[in-house]
Amino acid sequence: MQIIFHVDNIEGYLHKGKDYNFPAPPDRCPYPDCKCRVKLKKHGFYYRYYLDGSNCIKIAIRRYICPVCKRTLSYLPDFCIPHFQYSFNMIVKSLKETLTRGKTLTSFISGLKRNFSTILFSRQHIYFYTKRIMNNLSFIIYGLRQIDPCE
Repeated sequence: MQIIFHVDNIEGYLHKGKDYNFPAPPDRCPYPDCKCRVKLKKHGFYYRYYLDGSNCIKIAIRRYICPVCKRTLSYLPDFCIPHFQYSFNMIVKSLKETLTRGKTLTSFISGLKRNFSTILFSRQHIYFYTKRIMNNLSFIIYGLRQIDPCE
């Protein structure tokens, strides 16, 4: 399970790595079939990549474990999208170009490779993201409706 937490400064998070001041774990296990009021224990880190177009960065993700059910919980910074390596901006830009057909897919990918030579972005990535977005459209719309414009 992943809990997303707010990061004020991405550079600070990337610079501090494991030494970042992560939020305290919840006071009970978040898994529905456990929900024990127990202190979750630190369970090390795992690493994942964050690709923002110009950088390919390996970042540390804090893990906790429930001593009762033995399942883990990860704290993911809000600039990362669960199950995606590419940044939100990269994904949105590629989907916008693909869905609006402003350019051909080949010319769009060529432009990405020209601007971001360190990142491998292929036709398969774009199809993967397009399919994933289309399959989760009702969930995305629901999430967008929950956003309070007054905040």
